[in-house]
Amino acid sequence: MRKVLLININSDDTRNNSFPLGLAYLSAALKDYDTEIFDLNFHSDDELFKKVSQTHYDVIGISCYTGVFSRASQLARTIKEIDVLCLVVIGGYHATAEYRYIIENHQEFDVAIIGRGEEPITEIMKKVGDMDGLSHVPSIAYRTPKDKVIVNDCVQSSLFHNIVPDRSMEYLYYNEEEKERISCIATMRGCYHRCTFCSISKNDSILIYDKNIIEKDIANAVKNNANSLYFVNPDFLANQSCLENTLNVLEKYPEIKTFKISTRADSILKNFNTLERIFKRGCNSIEVGIESFSDSQLKRFNKGVTAEKNVESYKVIMDLSKQFKFRYIHEIIPFDPWVTKKELKDTFDFYMNNDFDYLEIEPWLFTRLMLYPKTALRLKAEKEGIVNLGNSLETPEWKFVNSNVASIYSVLIKYKYLLLPKIISLRREIDVLLVNREVPFTKKSILFGIQDALSKFTIGFVDKLLLYETSQYEELLKKERIIIDNISVKIRRMRNET
Repeated sequence: MRKVLLININSDDTRNNSFPLGLAYLSAALKDYDTEIFDLNFHSDDELFKKVSQTHYDVIGISCYTGVFSRASQLARTIKEIDVLCLVVIGGYHATAEYRYIIENHQEFDVAIIGRGEEPITEIMKKVGDMDGLSHVPSIAYRTPKDKVIVNDCVQSSLFHNIVPDRSMEYLYYNEEEKERISCIATMRGCYHRCTFCSISKNDSILIYDKNIIEKDIANAVKNNANSLYFVNPDFLANQSCLENTLNVLEKYPEIKTFKISTRADSILKNFNTLERIFKRGCNSIEVGIESFSDSQLKRFNKGVTAEKNVESYKVIMDLSKQFKFRYIHEIIPFDPWVTKKELKDTFDFYMNNDFDYLEIEPWLFTRLMLYPKTALRLKAEKEGIVNLGNSLETPEWKFVNSNVASIYSVLIKYKYLLLPKIISLRREIDVLLVNREVPFTKKSILFGIQDALSKFTIGFVDKLLLYETSQYEELLKKERIIIDNISVKIRRMRNET
């Protein structure tokens, strides 16, 4: 029986180290072959190379997004050195965007899959040893023995629309120290929206799973002892019939206590009447792609929503949070190459004027737009000559068009590395003192005040940057450091007196 090895690459970004659902779909599609998933979250590179040395695999597939392409390339080169006869295939968002460049410039990859991989990978397995036969495989780019690059038509059939992913490895991702055993699941694939910064917008057309498939998948997750679901749909609320089917299935499985979703502001407003049912059923985390509270920036991002609608959706969620306990994760992208000081102020004024979980938003304040390959904003930046294209396969460094914004970002990054670690350390010290019974109530009341001030310190610093002149930024940073040093002395004194 022909053998195939599917490799999942671990990432420095912990958010990308979840169960490899895409490979689980491929594994299910390859049921007629000897298929293994090798996850580098749990194994070393050396273990991978030892496995490839001991066993000949007809096909080795590597799932890859842009941020780990260099690592994927290094792995593929070593694999090719070990076994020159195996066919190395790359798939995922990055291959979908850069398939031609990869096959033209990276000899370590023989085939790149464009879009969904279930049908291409099964057809590739049928053609192993016959490179000419690859001409009949849809949605791939490949290199012939004479080094000619061929790109086949991207054809999407319904052959694998009813497939249920292979979840046999998912138990490895359950954190035994936590109450939730989270299973990743998709009830639809693709995205209706066309945000100019998102690589998904270049991916396949929409695939909505029917109710029976959703139920089979959730049933399998429950059999594997999952008690929580993470819906990886880019927008869980995008399709109302799919949403209704999913909620109806969830009602049949009380074993699923909680679930997490991602969505957008406009989808929240369109599904207002369903939200209460969603939270009642157990949604304990909602991640919302807000991006900005500036109309001009939202237009540049092609979000199809206004700042007013973003605010409206925020108020809806905050009202529901009074009744239901859930985590509200609020994504923004403050800094893009064309952002102006006015656009930044529009966004940060929202946070200064609303009651918000500042510690939840703090990490996002430093977010710089990633220019993913073939996205509209990447192409715009390349055309304007504001990107460093030293390596066109990675997300390139780019220059701010507005010099004032460049100065704001520069001093903000200095703050991030010089001051924020001290602030985080002080917050932890305060948490310890607040639960210490030996600390008197009078001192705890002071600590609560300091704790509140520190929670807002970063957002307050950004607000000051937007009010001050560029020439004052370094002096402002110096004053902030003095404030933190004084707080540190005060906390140290309280700790020593306890």
